[in-house]
Amino acid sequence: MFLDPEYLNKVNWLSFFIVGLGLSAFTIAFQVTSYILCAYRYNFLGNLQSPFVKYSLNNSIIPIVFTLYYIFRFINFQLDSEAATVFNVLTKILGFIIGYLIVLVLSYLYFKTTNLDIVKHLAENVDKTIRKSRLQRVNVMDRLNMAKTQKAIITSYIDFPFSIKKTKNNYPVDRETILKVFDQNQLNALLIQFFAFIIILFLGLFRDISWLQIPAAASVLLLFSILLLFTGAVYYWLKDWAIPIFLI
Repeated sequence: MFLDPEYLNKVNWLSFFIVGLGLSAFTIAFQVTSYILCAYRYNFLGNLQSPFVKYSLNNSIIPIVFTLYYIFRFINFQLDSEAATVFNVLTKILGFIIGYLIVLVLSYLYFKTTNLDIVKHLAENVDKTIRKSRLQRVNVMDRLNMAKTQKAIITSYIDFPFSIKKTKNNYPVDRETILKVFDQNQLNALLIQFFAFIIILFLGLFRDISWLQIPAAASVLLLFSILLLFTGAVYYWLKDWAIPIFLI
């Protein structure tokens, strides 16, 4: 299913291109969910531009290792089991990589252009929304407490273009402001969850159309992406109540 995906009854670069799209979507889902669940532990991210992009770059070891392992396995499978030519395998690899990069680049461009950074955020008077709602005030105080008691000690991080930078903890920005920036990033993450669900629904409603019958591997990856994103969304809104909800 994953090593020999079919699309329109053919195993070619296009079928691997679609699998690349699916695996990249799952990677984004992994990064988004990880960011929602863990970003509050890294307060220095709120002082950076495009914190989600920086977080994903430093959280990319597992996705990179998994993707490289998958490429290694399907190369061996194609050469050993299918007796395919080297050129044929290379075209499939290229199709997979192009599909993977398309989703990855578009997603991070979206986050980079829409997420608030400290400079933009301080220029806006967004704290008015917090004063209007008691629930929002409680939520912010809860996040502040978590940031204080469960923060991770980080001395350096990887930045573009792949350089090592030291973290700075002496910014004259209060943690409430930083947490509101995180909230904006998490809101954008929830929007991605919504669009991913719409894609799954669209493919399900029009599954009788041949060109919309994507490889089973891509369908599974999209389904797992939805489940992973849903888990992150439930925990984001319900926190400690999330586990009892899932058990019920």
